[in-house]
Amino acid sequence: MRNSVLIVIILLIILGAYVMGKQSNNSTEVAGASADNVPSSTPSPTDTPSPTPTPTPPDFPSDITATKTFQYQAATNGTYTVTFSFNNPNARSISIGISQTEYDDPGPDPDTTGNSWTFTNVPALSTEYVNMKAMVNGTWSAIGLFGPLQIPSWQAPIRPIYYPYPVYYPQSTYTHCYSDAFNGVNCYSY
Repeated sequence: MRNSVLIVIILLIILGAYVMGKQSNNSTEVAGASADNVPSSTPSPTDTPSPTPTPTPPDFPSDITATKTFQYQAATNGTYTVTFSFNNPNARSISIGISQTEYDDPGPDPDTTGNSWTFTNVPALSTEYVNMKAMVNGTWSAIGLFGPLQIPSWQAPIRPIYYPYPVYYPQSTYTHCYSDAFNGVNCYSY
């Protein structure tokens, strides 16, 4: 699929250059026509540099894999915090993002060289994809895709109850009294 996308992009670049050349050629003919039939100083279409082809990025490294399931933690604002863990055995620079679009470019800057990343404010009840690329020999790789993730409906987080001071429960003492025929009334406490 990545190769198909790259081919479409290259064809669009070539088509754009062709159309621009045609427009430039038409404007040159109109601008070049004069009463004296002297050509104007407008450059000809042959002076327009052809676009340089975009180099094909290296493949996404196969040694970067997801290590376990995604962890979801409900936030208080109706979204989730999602933690993604992955293998990064060579501690490569990773650019990583979460999106509702497959193969969405996570951006030009490295985010981590570690083995996990936490995304905040991920909308509940959405389908998300983790898109990442890795630095390979000084060049960003093609985009690797992890997902889809089905984000669950939002449920308020359970908050622990913290007491600002220790709770003191006083001990109770009990007194037990009994009587017998020889000693009268006897009492003891416990």
